[in-house]
Amino acid sequence: MERKVTDVMAQTISSQFMLVEADIKNCPDKLWEEKCGGDPYWEQIYHVLAGVYVMLNFPGDPAPVFPLSGEAGRLKGAVVTEPHGKEVMLKYLEETRQYLINYFKRLDDSMIFTEKDFFGRKLPLLAILAIVSSHILYHVGVCDAALRENGAEAAM
Repeated sequence: MERKVTDVMAQTISSQFMLVEADIKNCPDKLWEEKCGGDPYWEQIYHVLAGVYVMLNFPGDPAPVFPLSGEAGRLKGAVVTEPHGKEVMLKYLEETRQYLINYFKRLDDSMIFTEKDFFGRKLPLLAILAIVSSHILYHVGVCDAALRENGAEAAM
């Protein structure tokens, strides 16, 4: 059971989660609710974490976990009444990180080239993982730019 490619993708996404964690911890309180990249800073973070479940959840997988209801995470300016502070996002980050650890444990390199349905298109799982990785980095970049503009330390 080869795992070279699988392990590289797992390590890549795991490293990116360290960046997301830094972006949560480094965010000044005054910036948390402010718009950056068109949406509130906190929603950029939530969108990344929820996106992992949306993009990687396939038939037979455990049901996705979303701690906030409604349109939160869709980057549509949803009104969210549930708590959505840094503590909530750090907890969700850890839950999502554990989901990914378990997800990658089930895979090997033969499975990573299997085609999956991805929003109506058939793509190899490796391509979907690359999309997940790009999606994480895009939003880390949005958050990092906002942090720099506000005199805070960016993750990258």
